Amino acid sequence: MQRDGGILADLCHIDRDRRKLHDALTAPGLDILLVAGATGNGTDDFAGAVLAEVGELAIHGVALSPGESAGMGRAGAGALVFLLPGAPAACLWAYELFAGRAIRRLGGRNPALPFRSTEMLTNRKIVSRIGVTEICPVRCRDNRSVEPIASFAEAGLMSASRADGFVIIPEGSEGFPEGAAVTVYLQQGFDAPSSLISEGPDPKS
Repeated sequence: MQRDGGILADLCHIDRDRRKLHDALTAPGLDILLVAGATGNGTDDFAGAVLAEVGELAIHGVALSPGESAGMGRAGAGALVFLLPGAPAACLWAYELFAGRAIRRLGGRNPALPFRSTEMLTNRKIVSRIGVTEICPVRCRDNRSVEPIASFAEAGLMSASRADGFVIIPEGSEGFPEGAAVTVYLQQGFDAPSSLISEGPDPKS
């Protein structure tokens, strides 16, 4: 959050307690509230229901993998609320693509993804399913090519730790064939030659 220009006002663990979540969502003086967990369809996944009770649940469920059970709305006091899935990889990407964007915008920063980017060629086919925006972790090669590695669904955050970056596959695409040019967003700390890097966030994001 600090990376995106936000200031953490409070951090609390409510252990799936409806009353505590109700109180947190009605706290005054906040611009944005992030709720991690309890966003799915299980019997104890009540974050969406509580938000609807105290304010407005505008969206619950998105065509994003990982991150399908993310949601958003407004709390009773007017703060923006982002419901982030409890699974670590899903929580990460729901934050990056939705909550982080809002924090950057409110902080007067560019709302685009805060990653350096470059165009590279796929050295293997990248497969995706139509109807879902998918985040594909990749490894970069010295010859300006990129290859997919185990997906977040298969390896969770281990994929993020092993990846040099990621490719965003749009929901209308079945993926990219071998040899296709793709935009690669580079992980922080990835040490690539300067000739590979486009400075700053991708303006298309």
